[in-house]
Amino acid sequence: MKADDLLLELNVNPIQRLIEIAESDLTPIDQKINCYKTIAQYTYPKFKSQELRVTSMEEAAPIKIEIVAYGEDKVLD
Repeated sequence: MKADDLLLELNVNPIQRLIEIAESDLTPIDQKINCYKTIAQYTYPKFKSQELRVTSMEEAAPIKIEIVAYGEDKVLD
């Protein structure tokens, strides 16, 4: 029997159990942190490291940054 089948059969949701442990007043802070770190792996994408290249200021062109309000159709100055 596969693990996910067993969890379904036992009606166990591991993420919910981790949340319950993390929210308990009896759980030490280091265990709470570990619970939240584990939960985050399944709920938020992991950021990848990016390559950074630095050029001299003489070669650098001006950078234009536009800030757009999410969900609104107007330009911010």
